[in-house]
Amino acid sequence: MDFSSFLDSYFLEPLRRPGEAAPYNWANTLAYAVAALVATFAIFKGLQRLKIKIDGKFFAAILPFVLFGSALRVAQDAGTLPRAVDFFGLELFPFVTPGIYLITFGLVALSIDAALAVEKKTGIPLWKTVGGIGLILALGALLPALGIAKYWLHGLLALLMGCSGILLFKLAAVAFKHRTEWMEHAAVFGQCFDGAATFVGIGIGTPSAQYFEQHAVGGTLIEAAGPLAFYALKVVFALAAVTIVRNEFIKKEDAEKKTYVLLLLTIFGLAPGARDVLRIMAGV
Repeated sequence: MDFSSFLDSYFLEPLRRPGEAAPYNWANTLAYAVAALVATFAIFKGLQRLKIKIDGKFFAAILPFVLFGSALRVAQDAGTLPRAVDFFGLELFPFVTPGIYLITFGLVALSIDAALAVEKKTGIPLWKTVGGIGLILALGALLPALGIAKYWLHGLLALLMGCSGILLFKLAAVAFKHRTEWMEHAAVFGQCFDGAATFVGIGIGTPSAQYFEQHAVGGTLIEAAGPLAFYALKVVFALAAVTIVRNEFIKKEDAEKKTYVLLLLTIFGLAPGARDVLRIMAGV
C-alpha cells in the first residue's frame, strides 16, 4: 500500500463515509493524538509569549467555545450543515473531527486577538471579551440544537451521571481532608459526562437512532466489558487524573500549568460528551 492509498483508506474514507468505514481507527487515532499533544504544547507557549494569564477567569472564558463546537458538530449530524465542502477542488471536512477543533480554535484565536486590542484601548479585561464572544457563539449554536431535542430525559440522566463524578470527588476530598476548586470539578465533570453520554447512547439508546462507540480504544473496551464499564472507567480516570494534576503542580509558579492541564482535561471530556448528549437528545 503506497502513502496515497494509506491516507485515503485510514483518514479520508472514514470522513467521507462514516457509516461504511469506522470513523476512528488505530492509524488516525494515533495521528490525531500526536497532533493534539503538539498543538496543546504550542498553544501554551503561545499564550505565555502573549503574556496572557492562564487562570480561572481565562478557563471560564474558553468553556463557551467548547459548547459551541459541540453544538456545531450536532448541526452536521442533523444534516443542517454539510459533511464535506469543496474548496477550489479540495475536499474539506470542516464540521467533523478534526476540522471542528480547527474551526473552534481559530475562533478562539481571533477572539483573543480582538480582546487584546480591546483591552489595550479600553482596559476591559481579556477574559470578559473572549468569554462574551464565546457565549454569543455558544447560544447561537446551542439554541437550534436544543430546539430539535426530543429525548430530554436522556440528557438529564447523562447530566446527573456526570455530576455524580463531582460528588465522588468531593467525598474523596473530604475523606482525605483536601480542599477542591471549581476547575477541578469542571475537569472531573467533563470526563464523567463523556462516559455518561456513551453509556446513555449505547446502553439505553433511543427509538430514533442506533449508537456505537466511534473511537478505537473505547470501542475495544465496550466490546469487552460493556458501556457501564466504560463509564466506570471514565469516572476512575477523572478522579485519578485530577488528583495527579493537583499533586504534580503544587508550587505557586506552577499555577498556570495546573490550570491549563485542567482546562485540557475538561475540553477533551466535555467536547465529545456534549456533542454526544445533544445528538442523543435530538435522536440523530
